[in-house]
Amino acid sequence: MSFSTYLLSACTLIAVIAFSLSRRSKLDVKRVGRDPGFFGLNSVAAKKEFATNGHHLVEAGYYELKNENFVVQTQDMERLVISPKYLPELRMLPETKLSHSRALVERFVGWFSSVDIVLQNHQHSDVCRLQLTQNLPNFLPEMATELGLATSQFLEKCPVTSEDYTQFPTYGYVYSMVLAISSRVFVSLPLARDQAWHDTVSAYLANVVETANALRPWPKALRPFIRHLVAPKSRMANILANAKEILVPAIEERQALDHKQSDVLGFLVETSEVVDPTSIILKVLVLLAAALHTSTMAAVHALFDLCEMPEYLEKLRKEAREALAEDGGSWKFSTMKKLRQLDSFMKESMRINQPETFSFGRIVVSPVTLSNGLKIPTGTYISMAAEAMSRDPTYYEDPHTFKGDRFFKNSPSKETQPLDDFTGIEPGNLAWGSGRLTCPGRWYGTTMIKLIVGSLLAEYEIKFPEGQTKRPPNLYNNGSIMPDPTQQLLLRKLK
Repeated sequence: MSFSTYLLSACTLIAVIAFSLSRRSKLDVKRVGRDPGFFGLNSVAAKKEFATNGHHLVEAGYYELKNENFVVQTQDMERLVISPKYLPELRMLPETKLSHSRALVERFVGWFSSVDIVLQNHQHSDVCRLQLTQNLPNFLPEMATELGLATSQFLEKCPVTSEDYTQFPTYGYVYSMVLAISSRVFVSLPLARDQAWHDTVSAYLANVVETANALRPWPKALRPFIRHLVAPKSRMANILANAKEILVPAIEERQALDHKQSDVLGFLVETSEVVDPTSIILKVLVLLAAALHTSTMAAVHALFDLCEMPEYLEKLRKEAREALAEDGGSWKFSTMKKLRQLDSFMKESMRINQPETFSFGRIVVSPVTLSNGLKIPTGTYISMAAEAMSRDPTYYEDPHTFKGDRFFKNSPSKETQPLDDFTGIEPGNLAWGSGRLTCPGRWYGTTMIKLIVGSLLAEYEIKFPEGQTKRPPNLYNNGSIMPDPTQQLLLRKLK
């Protein structure tokens, strides 16, 4: 290669990097936090500021610029944060205008971990919203069976008696329960209890998170090169190979069935125009990763809140035990419907402990003009300040106070009950998203979370270790909010 060719290649690479670094907002809106500057000269400082104080920056911007839009530099991208007043204009726009799927892939740098399978079509979300939700009454007894077995196996490592409290790893326990229950619903027996399958799912989730965390700080132009150092293709290839070895025979078996399918894997086979095993397997992995991440966090948050506010424990335990007794001592879908006080507590826990600083993440696919005249160009990543909204007195009375019965009414009306339900989306609540692609798996997720927490309440006493009265602070990572995974709780079997 000649010197001139080397020089041209080097100049091209520098230009691409400079362009990538200089993509600061040119929108006529105010900025919150440090400006990354021209050519990204201050981007490192701006990203560091968000890493240490991002949720406070967004909250301050939300209240100081009420009813205005603003931009903020996060650890991986610049976001246009839209005021809630414009939500009615945007929430129902099609994917050809605002793309949730592209935003998801962008957020998790999904081109390098196969999350980009969600761009193929909406089959994964349609199956969650329709077949999975419609079959919950049939799944519930199986979910309860799996929970009981997985709990027994987990507690063999830290035996729990009715005499003394035993310390147990809360996050690890809930994660294991979500994995066991979801495996039963997604791939059925015997695969649901196959340790190789559990290891493959956990490896996939770990790879998605590690790849995203490793590549987010780098300019897009450099990510294809950096990925070979921090997220080699061989890692994802090995995970997919293991998943294929386990699931391809199961897919072929379901193709041969002449009756309706009875698990998520079967639903995907049944609704595929052309059965492509790789595509189906990746969709199963993406859906399981989402369930593991969101449901584990929500259940752990609720358990921490219960231990900090033990005044709720007895009445929620009473509700769970009475509901079980009415249904013959077994968990059924009808039992879940009776846990309305627990439903309210879980919803309040999620309000206080949002999954993310932001929600309603969308990438603008074709230009959008708001009613105030703001023209949002193609490629802009927009969001809404979900955590700040959940603490806004415009939407919630005394919003900074945890009220476990906030959404519980003795005589709910047909008009208010859907909004008060854990799955409900009242004004101010973006935990499940909003609009066309509101979380399609929320009915499954809330049922599983209530089953896990309700079972613990019905069978065990639970509290913080001696001397601890407050839950640990939440952990923030580039907009993600999670409970402290190192916090342990004390468990004792009820007499």
